[in-house]
Amino acid sequence: MSGIRVTYSGLISFVLGLLTLVISLIVILVITRILTPEEFGTWRLIISLLVYVNYIQPVITYWVTRETARGIESGKTAILSSGLFSCIGICLYLVIVYFISNQSDADKDILLYAFILIPMIFLHNILVAINFGWKPHAVSYGILALEISKIPLLIITVYWLQMGILGVIFAMTIAYVPSVLVLFIFAKEKIKNNIKTLYIKKWLRLFWLPSYPSLGSIIAALDVLIFTIITGSVVGLAFYASALIISKLCSNAISITTAVYPKLLEGKQIGTIVQNNITLLSYFAIPLATISIFFAKPAVFALNPIYVDAHVAIIFMTLRTFLFTFSVPFAQFLTGIEKIDTQDNASFKDYIRSKLFLIPSIRFIQYSVYLVSLAFVLMMVYSSSTDVELITYWAIVWLVIEIPFFIYLYILIKKNFNFKLEIKHFVKYLFSSILTFGISYFLSLEFLEFNPSIFVFLPNLLVFVGLGIFGYLVLTYFIDEKTRKLFNTIFHEIKNKKD
Repeated sequence: MSGIRVTYSGLISFVLGLLTLVISLIVILVITRILTPEEFGTWRLIISLLVYVNYIQPVITYWVTRETARGIESGKTAILSSGLFSCIGICLYLVIVYFISNQSDADKDILLYAFILIPMIFLHNILVAINFGWKPHAVSYGILALEISKIPLLIITVYWLQMGILGVIFAMTIAYVPSVLVLFIFAKEKIKNNIKTLYIKKWLRLFWLPSYPSLGSIIAALDVLIFTIITGSVVGLAFYASALIISKLCSNAISITTAVYPKLLEGKQIGTIVQNNITLLSYFAIPLATISIFFAKPAVFALNPIYVDAHVAIIFMTLRTFLFTFSVPFAQFLTGIEKIDTQDNASFKDYIRSKLFLIPSIRFIQYSVYLVSLAFVLMMVYSSSTDVELITYWAIVWLVIEIPFFIYLYILIKKNFNFKLEIKHFVKYLFSSILTFGISYFLSLEFLEFNPSIFVFLPNLLVFVGLGIFGYLVLTYFIDEKTRKLFNTIFHEIKNKKD
């Protein structure tokens, strides 16, 4: 894994991430424009249920990334184990569907059919974990292949064959095939060695350590079930899902930090690279969040005019996602410098005292408080509120709970790294974003017509968004030294490639 270039890999991942984002938006438009709110809400419920199934997979993926980054050849063993774990996952999923289907108006048969996704998801995630510890940018190629494959498959199953949500399930399952092939090609050097049971024994012996962080994700995913059980409907989930799609735009900037975690696992001194990486993350995350906030209403209208009233919730969701975009790499960096798992004689108590346990504990507490608060708020207001109002309350709770935990992780980062938030650059990026996207937004108020036809409305919307992006890049180039340096680095890299 030696030779990873953090900024170079991060930029490749980000550029590929943006390309993937464009393609994934096409996928989302196909789904949201064709499926009914009930079907779209059911699809969101399926995604949440699959989170519970994935709870068992980090028993393998957690360790194979760390081991691959440190030159330990456990990839082939991990792939074999994923097949066995996917069988367990299918059984677990069917049990969950049995208990959940009676609590909502979702079609039980559709929920059951979704089990076919599980084997492909497990295999895909294992290959992602191997590549993440070996060639981080390769993960972006795999995801890009996945999103590209979805488009023709969805057009065939959902648009031509009119299979509805069942067509979405089949298309998503088959779409994993080319992604798996791409990831396999990149990872083949790390899956040549023989299968060794000693790796499996280690993973099972320490299963509680990767399972504990996953428990936080499981708890967080309960918010969808809480909403469904309290309201008894999946229509509200459709509004929630559409708002979430727009608000998560800035989370694509996380790919900038992709190579830092495996670099830290190598145990090499990286100086101020964490600080520089966070500043670079800010450069991309701030404008993406600004786009979601300013263009919340036209963006969700583009998904489907039915969900346009969800634009208020998008603002609160975006602010939460923005904080989360920083707290995710903060958590990764802290676990990346932990070396307790390299000690063969490390005891249970040693692991409990390590950052591998501390960081998940922080998330566990956060999500527990979040769920209790959400359940309390929903029970107080659901009888007198519309679906749109409910998801707005949901978004506010989500944001309020995120703030203190983001601050705590920031404090931990400052204690463990040579890190200082570069306020001057942060303010420049924020000022430039508000100015350029603000101007393009006010121009859109004058000239953008909310035409129900996606082929008319979307190109016009992209003109105004593109105008803001262009203005942001130009303005930051002239007022920010780091931006000029970044542009020059990219230019020289392209020039060297041509030479």
